[in-house]
Amino acid sequence: MPVSWATLFKALKFGSANWDFSSWSTKLSAVDNTRSFRIATRIFSQLFHDGALPSGIGTVDLYFRGNNATVIVQTSKPTKTGAYSRKSGANTHIVNPKQAINVIPITADRFLKLNYTSSNVEVDDVEDLASPRTDPKRYKALTRIQGAKGLLIDTTKKVPLKLNFRVALFGGIAWNCEVDITW
Repeated sequence: MPVSWATLFKALKFGSANWDFSSWSTKLSAVDNTRSFRIATRIFSQLFHDGALPSGIGTVDLYFRGNNATVIVQTSKPTKTGAYSRKSGANTHIVNPKQAINVIPITADRFLKLNYTSSNVEVDDVEDLASPRTDPKRYKALTRIQGAKGLLIDTTKKVPLKLNFRVALFGGIAWNCEVDITW
């Protein structure tokens, strides 16, 4: 519990933040409104709990705009039935949403799952870039942090799996980043 709200707001640099989100957000209606509400709730919960801005963030509005956005996926060896295995040990991979292409090399770790997102982003969609544009293959299991749900990667194919992660931020902003799974 902070000594006072004024102390907390000063520590979070609320006075120097640009609270005019209309200058950079695109829309706050329908689905984007609901998503923005969830993201704002997570951001403020984190800030009030920690009593400080995340490392490297100058003001709150920059965090809302996606600075330090992080998505973490895990790969692990699948069980004999092709499910996620907690026993096999998981490898963690950071996906940088601002980086054009992220490469994740795998060997026997053929099971991929979403493990973590920073409070300022949500994974909105994961699409197979090799699928037809008219009917893209989507991996809904990679958009939520749901225990053992994820994707078993077919490594019998000769080409790497190219995924597009659509990452949503507050205010209807979205980034697309390619994640190439190589073996």
